[in-house]
Amino acid sequence: MAETMGYWEAFTSMVIVFSLTLPFIIYSHIQKVNEEMMDIERKLLRLKYKRKEAEAAQSSSAQDK
Repeated sequence: MAETMGYWEAFTSMVIVFSLTLPFIIYSHIQKVNEEMMDIERKLLRLKYKRKEAEAAQSSSAQDK
């Protein structure tokens, strides 16, 4: 690329390409992190629900005795 253009033109075109692709790279990374956070939140909610069920089962079995 630098052989057919001057150094400045090659540099400018690379900056333009990079500046056009950078927002998409950032957006995809944010989406990936957001999906991971949602997965963790779902797991946490499942664990809380299971804990509530276990506590309810323990309290009902303790009352049966």
